[in-house]
Amino acid sequence: TTKAGVTSALDSAKLAIDAIKTDSEMTADELANAKQTAKNALATYANAEDYREAQKTELSSAITNGNNAIDAAADITAVNSALANAKAVIDTIKTNAQLTAEELIAAKTAAKTTLESYKNSADYRDAQKAELQSAIANGKAAIDAATNISGVESALATAKATMDAIETDAEITAKEPTITTPFDAETVFTSARATLDVFVKDATGNKLSASKVTVTVNGEAATINWDDTVKTSYNFVFVEGENTVVITATDGKY
Repeated sequence: TTKAGVTSALDSAKLAIDAIKTDSEMTADELANAKQTAKNALATYANAEDYREAQKTELSSAITNGNNAIDAAADITAVNSALANAKAVIDTIKTNAQLTAEELIAAKTAAKTTLESYKNSADYRDAQKAELQSAIANGKAAIDAATNISGVESALATAKATMDAIETDAEITAKEPTITTPFDAETVFTSARATLDVFVKDATGNKLSASKVTVTVNGEAATINWDDTVKTSYNFVFVEGENTVVITATDGKY
């Protein structure tokens, strides 16, 4: 109703219009909000405590580079792209748990390789080769079951100890009795009967008691003719043709 009232109404309307954001102002606000949201997401994407020191440094660098890329983004699409790229980089940084798991796998592989080459099977007799293979198989199973590197090392040491206890052919031979006879597979006898000396010694070179020696001819036990501190003489009874003589000396488990 007055000129002053008109001026006041105009001023009020202008203030109300000024408060309404233009398209560019709204776009700028949306971009700023998007950038802050992206930075927040990046900051909480990974827990630094899950990483080792070297990887923490990589993580910090990835976050810094990601934030810089987000700040440089010209639109929300670019913000989202920068965030995705930063997350992808963080995903490549291995956590302590991942590194530990990889180290455990590597330790198991190395331990099993060591076990396979620890002994030369050619140095063993067939029975001991079987023991050796069993020890290796059991050792590998124990290694696979280990939940940490200490467990792997313990399983490997145990398997090695088991293998160390298996005697080689040379070790067994050194502890076995020795048998010496005056005949071999090519000897020909012209008589059906013969008295022959058999010399049997233990690993230290002493004569082994006749009670620990078995002599058979064609499956029949040969009788003792004479026994002294040096040798034992046996009565051999042959048949015409080929004869099989078996002499077995046992000293303890050898």
